[in-house]
Amino acid sequence: MKKDRIEELREEISKLENEIEKIKEQRDNCTHEWGEIECEKVTRPIYDIVTYGMLSDTYSKYVPTGKFETVDVYSRCCKKCGYIDCTSSVEEVPVQVKKVPKFRG
Repeated sequence: MKKDRIEELREEISKLENEIEKIKEQRDNCTHEWGEIECEKVTRPIYDIVTYGMLSDTYSKYVPTGKFETVDVYSRCCKKCGYIDCTSSVEEVPVQVKKVPKFRG
């Protein structure tokens, strides 16, 4: 009885994995049409990297400091496939001055 259930679950896992691959392929082949950009403030912990051991026998570990930071997380959603793209990286873009004709009177 247990073997039948295990086999059913394996088949279900295989079907779901195939479905995931199809969805990933659709997403990768989509010519994304992005919607509005949304900004959300997220609070996340700050970590330190602590190294243990000596000489060549060392390893590093992320250790929470107990402090938190608030960052802006930007997201946008594709109107075609529903893929949500998120980032907290920003870049400064210089603003171009637009010339407008000035008429007399």
